[in-house]
Amino acid sequence: MDLFHLIKNDKHEFQQNLQIAFISDNQSDNRYIALKADISHPAGYTNITYMQYGSPVDVFSINWRHNGNRHTVGRVVMLGGNSSQQAFDVFLSRIYQDKGHFELLENNQKYRFNISQQAIEDFIHCVRQHFSE
Repeated sequence: MDLFHLIKNDKHEFQQNLQIAFISDNQSDNRYIALKADISHPAGYTNITYMQYGSPVDVFSINWRHNGNRHTVGRVVMLGGNSSQQAFDVFLSRIYQDKGHFELLENNQKYRFNISQQAIEDFIHCVRQHFSE
């Protein structure tokens, strides 16, 4: 499942400035969240806060790396943790709980997302179908 945060550029056209990819691979029993931003995004460790009704609920950590000269990418873990699967499960359960309407905060930059409830339920069903708890 891919989520895109869009902004309007100088030409008033929409462009993505953050992509969240929920990646699950049932062959290796691996699941994680990958983030992708523009190459101008600073590299290194940052925290991203999951906001619920305007209040912080969970804090995740990302090690941003420049991927060539086009994008900056990172994998999400819980703050103080190292399990990308735990971050995947917590993040996805929060989105489900919030019915797809959530906000992330990173370095005073806010990202708001709206996902249809059906898309979330379909994705969760697919993940549960292929992974043992």
